[in-house]
Amino acid sequence: MYERPAAAATLCTTIRYNAQFVAYVLASAPAQRAHESAVSLILNPTITVDDAEAFSWGLGVGLEKVGDDLFFSHREKHPEFQSMMFASRKTGGIVVFTNSGNGLDAMADILPATIGGNYGVHNSSFLRCK
Repeated sequence: MYERPAAAATLCTTIRYNAQFVAYVLASAPAQRAHESAVSLILNPTITVDDAEAFSWGLGVGLEKVGDDLFFSHREKHPEFQSMMFASRKTGGIVVFTNSGNGLDAMADILPATIGGNYGVHNSSFLRCK
């Protein structure tokens, strides 16, 4: 494990809190959602990763444009565990935590089975789960 915090690699959370974060971003009722200006920063593309695959980075999340839908995601790859959230305000989303160093290999099957569709997040050399 890490001895010091590292912003890109030491996010410590539970599946419950990660799912609550996603729910706050996705919520349609004003009293139940995160502040819209914060959500705007999160979902606003600031750095383009791959124009061909429509990947970019928002504030702390990867962004993938699929048709007229914008998905946000974050993954953690560690030798002992892996996690991923993948969601959009239009489609909904999923949060997966695994206790395996190759747990996210299953995301290529999990995403289509849960929220439908085929997503480039699995093909990008920058965001690849495998």
